[in-house]
Amino acid sequence: MSKMKTNRSAAKRFKKTATGKYKYYHAGKSHILTKKRTKRKRHLRKPSIIDPADHQRVRRLLGGGRADPGKGSGSERRPSVVPNEQHERIMELLKGRG
Repeated sequence: MSKMKTNRSAAKRFKKTATGKYKYYHAGKSHILTKKRTKRKRHLRKPSIIDPADHQRVRRLLGGGRADPGKGSGSERRPSVVPNEQHERIMELLKGRG
């Protein structure tokens, strides 16, 4: 299976925050600014948070896949520790006592 590609236009528009949410900047702040009130332009400067309903869509565009890593994705590793009794038997077999 080939590698998953990031949607480059989405990568330029959305950024992931430290808390795992996605932020974006508002449209309408590049031209025809004379007829827009100062308050409107000031609010357009600040980034906003993507609605939680759209998180999965944005995550897939950015190459994050469907599920969060570690939540039932099959990536859990079994501990490689052998119980003590089995370890002792294995060691005896290796030494030739068994």
